[in-house]
Amino acid sequence: MDKLHQATKHFISGSVAWILCLLSIFIVIPQLRNSIANETKAQKDSAFDFTNKKNQLDSLIKLSDKIRQGQDSLVRIQSLLPNMPSSQLQLSLSRELHKLSRVHNVRLQSVKYARPSREGQKNTELESIESEFVTTGIYSDLRAFMLSLETAGLPYAVREARLEESPEGLKLTVNLRAFKKPDVLFREGNQ
Repeated sequence: MDKLHQATKHFISGSVAWILCLLSIFIVIPQLRNSIANETKAQKDSAFDFTNKKNQLDSLIKLSDKIRQGQDSLVRIQSLLPNMPSSQLQLSLSRELHKLSRVHNVRLQSVKYARPSREGQKNTELESIESEFVTTGIYSDLRAFMLSLETAGLPYAVREARLEESPEGLKLTVNLRAFKKPDVLFREGNQ
């Protein structure tokens, strides 16, 4: 009986081992596989999110650098703007035009100035001054005159230029524009 009892014990323990093996094959292993698959998916999703967040951060850093460069450029440009009354700026242009017309043998027919106007949005510290002059002469003299005007160091930029034939020779009409700090700021700074 002892032998039978021993055999029964072996049979029972073997059956339990087989049942445990079958349970592990059909229950535990699929759960482990699902768990591993979920972990792998979570790692991939995490890596994907990390890459997206890193790319967003990099683009925000680049945007921040561009904004900072733009602000630095704006400050530099504003510091270069003339801080003088409009009349003084117009007078310096008239003097330069008359001086260059004598040097380059061209005839200055007229110089017109528009009233300063505010540019941009509210509270912008910029005024623009528009000027127009008409001069006549031969092409080579007019060309040398314009080159000298561009290198004269005045804060004006050529907005438009027209070259036409006229009875006196070639007629050059030039529209200039300058940006400056408003006269109001100039007056407030001197008080």
